[in-house]
Amino acid sequence: MIEAVNAGIEAGEFVPYFQPQIAAASREIVGFEVLARWLHPTRGVLGPAEFLSVSEELNCTHLIDRAIFDQTADFLTESARAGICVPRVSFNVSLSWISDPTILELASIVQGGGTVFCLELLESFFSEGSAKDAQTSCHIGRLRSAGIEIELDDFGLSKTSLPGVMSIQPDRLKIDRRLILPMLGDVETRQLVSVLIEAGRSLGFAITAAGVESAEHAEVLRSLGCDFLQGYAFSEPMPASDVAGFLQTWRSGTREALGNIA
Repeated sequence: MIEAVNAGIEAGEFVPYFQPQIAAASREIVGFEVLARWLHPTRGVLGPAEFLSVSEELNCTHLIDRAIFDQTADFLTESARAGICVPRVSFNVSLSWISDPTILELASIVQGGGTVFCLELLESFFSEGSAKDAQTSCHIGRLRSAGIEIELDDFGLSKTSLPGVMSIQPDRLKIDRRLILPMLGDVETRQLVSVLIEAGRSLGFAITAAGVESAEHAEVLRSLGCDFLQGYAFSEPMPASDVAGFLQTWRSGTREALGNIA
């Protein structure tokens, strides 16, 4: 597998896939999360579970990340030229990326086409005390000055204090799919999700729910005040070549052809 990952990087087999995020109230597309996929020559499309641990062992995750960034920037530039507006893209990144100067260059390219650029940081980043580090805060301030949004990922799973979250002031909090998936059949989990949404919104943060698998999930989350929804109820992650068609079909109102929710 080590040799295959190295070969895949050199061959350009790691590509971005896009999963839409929907406004809970209006059901408009508000953006896409960009996800890494490996187009393996014999095994087909593989998700991070198949290659992330190996790439971390090889210390080459940053190379895959950079390939995803570059391809996404190229795709958005081409889309803008074709008159296709992608409102927002978000990337789940490691802490090292917030201090990498190339992130500002990539953001500038993306923003040039009218797309909002967002970095998703794991909740554990805040719970480890890094948020209090002056240098890290400086880096995040620099990103904000460049118009880059910050989203706290996997919210509700780590021992993160709300003061710790407030010290960074993320634009959004994303509730992890491991809480969203079981909430319909588990009263306690549903109550926890409700508390997380209420707490986040009371502090002025927008809330995204990941792992929205059904119309019932969407309706319950909407009733609880969740702002944005993401999951297979709307669409599986798709290659860049499918994004324009998805946007056109969704915006034309023929949503029943795209997912479980009309």
